[in-house]
Amino acid sequence: MFNELQRYIPVGICVLDQAHTVVFANEFLKNRLPDNTPKNIEGMSIDEVFPEAAKIIKRKLK
Repeated sequence: MFNELQRYIPVGICVLDQAHTVVFANEFLKNRLPDNTPKNIEGMSIDEVFPEAAKIIKRKLK
């Protein structure tokens, strides 16, 4: 049930590993990425997916 919830909840969810690599992103988030961003962002670094916000995100995760 939790897997279904996280996939389809109307809120963007992105899970990162310790190296700041995307290991999961739900469909809500993927569907709202800019057109020039690949829709399969799993395996990409946060710097590649959200270049403008990466520095802030990394600081918040410390």
